[in-house]
Amino acid sequence: MEIVLGKYRSSGSQIFSDRDIGVQARAELGLDALENGSEEIKVIIPSDTWSVNSSFFGGLFEGSLKKMNKEEFLQKFRFVYNTGESLNPDLWENIEDDIQYVINNL
Repeated sequence: MEIVLGKYRSSGSQIFSDRDIGVQARAELGLDALENGSEEIKVIIPSDTWSVNSSFFGGLFEGSLKKMNKEEFLQKFRFVYNTGESLNPDLWENIEDDIQYVINNL
């Protein structure tokens, strides 16, 4: 199963930001229903992405992190570029920081 995040980034931007957009993306993507299934969810991020702001990430995944711990979340959601490649270390560290930020603020 895949969710594609590209349309939730402002045109010309290389950063995902804005909590309200993250909340909108969660609703449009039907994450509440998707994450209840047994399948892994591949989160597709455009390859030119520099950062995922913690406010956007929280809007998108706070509901998920309320239901599962970090390990369960990382087993359920796999973050990759739209090219299929793994995220570069800097973006992956950004995602890990976002996860921790959301957990700390639950």
